[in-house]
Amino acid sequence: MSASEPKHSKWRTAGFPFLVLAAIIASLWYWDSGRDVPLLREREASNASNGQDDFFSLESKGIKLGPAGGPAPKEGEPAPNFSLRDLNGKIVSLNDFRGQTVVLNFWATWCTPCRREFPEFVDVYERNKDKGLIIIGVNLRENAGSVRKFADDFGAKFPVLLDTDGSVSTQYRIVGLPVTWFIDTEGIVRSQVIGLVTRRLLSINLEKAGFELIDKP
Repeated sequence: MSASEPKHSKWRTAGFPFLVLAAIIASLWYWDSGRDVPLLREREASNASNGQDDFFSLESKGIKLGPAGGPAPKEGEPAPNFSLRDLNGKIVSLNDFRGQTVVLNFWATWCTPCRREFPEFVDVYERNKDKGLIIIGVNLRENAGSVRKFADDFGAKFPVLLDTDGSVSTQYRIVGLPVTWFIDTEGIVRSQVIGLVTRRLLSINLEKAGFELIDKP
């Protein structure tokens, strides 16, 4: 054995922890940037399907909502009506969609799970809108320009509404994002998902609201 071989062996042993650390840091950077890391995305889907929360609390972002003035939404009861402006400045009310099955999603551009589930909403809406499905995206306290760019980048054609003062999020007792409500054609709340929504969760909860997806997983 040459004299240089033990040195190389020691270098490899000492350098291995640094390689592991670098890999961890790279994975965290990908996660934070919203890039699609297959293993992380698979874990998110698994957590969501098992009913575990995968969401960002408003408190962690320094967002405080005021006290709610009305009753909290409850399954089996009418969804509280509200009116907000869309990205074109038009006033849109929840009751405008009575007779359609509604997926009511609360989200923000800074919310990583929101970014990951948004393409599912876009795709499901395009495939099922002619059957009477409507998706409403309620954005929490962001400026119209940022929200419009986000919606355009994903090709969203469903209503995107601006909850600029957080009043509707307060009304629906939102404490973190994303949160999604499923409302039947009579305007009755049938279920709620706190955290990332997968295609499977969309299908399951829409069935509770009496709607079956064309592309059921």
